[in-house]
Amino acid sequence: MEVRYEPKLVMLREAAMLLRMFCNKEAFQESESERARMARLNTQQQEVLQSLQAIVDNMERVLELSPDERALFRADYEQNNEKVACECSVLFPFMQAYSLDIDTVIETVEHASEGKLRTCFLYDALDLVGEQSGNKIDFPPEISMEAFLRIIAENTQWLGENRCHILSVFADYHQSFAKALPVVRRMMSVLEDYLPALQPYLDSWEAQMRLVAEQGGKSRLMEYLAEAVPLVFKCNYPFEFRPVLAYYSGLQISIHSMRSREQGELFPKTRPGLICPGIAFFDISNLIFEQQGIDEAEMIVALKLLSERSKYDILKKLKRAPCYGAQLAQKLGLSPATISHHMNALLNQQLVRFDVQENRVYYHLDTRRMRELTEQLRRTFLDD
Repeated sequence: MEVRYEPKLVMLREAAMLLRMFCNKEAFQESESERARMARLNTQQQEVLQSLQAIVDNMERVLELSPDERALFRADYEQNNEKVACECSVLFPFMQAYSLDIDTVIETVEHASEGKLRTCFLYDALDLVGEQSGNKIDFPPEISMEAFLRIIAENTQWLGENRCHILSVFADYHQSFAKALPVVRRMMSVLEDYLPALQPYLDSWEAQMRLVAEQGGKSRLMEYLAEAVPLVFKCNYPFEFRPVLAYYSGLQISIHSMRSREQGELFPKTRPGLICPGIAFFDISNLIFEQQGIDEAEMIVALKLLSERSKYDILKKLKRAPCYGAQLAQKLGLSPATISHHMNALLNQQLVRFDVQENRVYYHLDTRRMRELTEQLRRTFLDD
């Protein structure tokens, strides 16, 4: 696997992610698993995260978003009715752009037809490239407003108010983009102003990342990725490591479709794989790399997931045999987007793993994690 790292924030995409967070606070509230993780941090680690949160909070105050701007950037395409995959349709070109400059993004959007933009959004929001019930699904290069309206209206896993907002944005996407653009520019300017305050964290990130690059596959990070996300090492394109601020203690991995999506992307030639450790990731990495077993707080989160019938049924199917997403959707009568949402939650708690076979991503039950869960249940309720 070819790896390169760049110790600078991707300003355009970072601005878009921060706007998404600021305008959708409810969806970004700390989860129960996040609170459990925070409780295990030492004082120094907690102080690092609190300092970073204070910087982000100050950025939001300086930005001074108006009610209309917050409404424009509201989350409107979640993967189902739960408050989880918080995305904003008006931001999708900025999120796709990665390391492009803002002028290139503006030029690309301005030269794209409304029909092309609708097609690109559907690929981004519904992630329907691939197979569903054995049939490949493709949208036309330019989709009409009538067809777009029908697809959005029929997507019942989204809230009705979300579908209405998407249609409002795409009634004239160029106009919506023009309203969003000055806010994105303001956010980028605020980020620039705060770079001196963030520089010590970025310097620390770079020093740690340099060690990873020197150690290669023997580094703790690469060993972790090899075990947790083996698909990363099977892709035939380079991966770029970048720091992120919006998720400063997490690890984001973007693995693009193995099939051609050129007709469904605005920037098809500009997206290597991305592995983005947050700028505080290495400060708390022992929680990932050295964690053994499952504690009581994590057990409670896992049991809540198991109490949801769809997730329970997915795990039962995977116990019998690995499956790819379209298989699970067909067997359980769920949409691919809903399967994707459930798999994200199960992957986050390490109850499933995935690998690639014959250009398909297959999910597997993580039997090791299940044994840890049952062992913690035994210790909690049966041991004296």
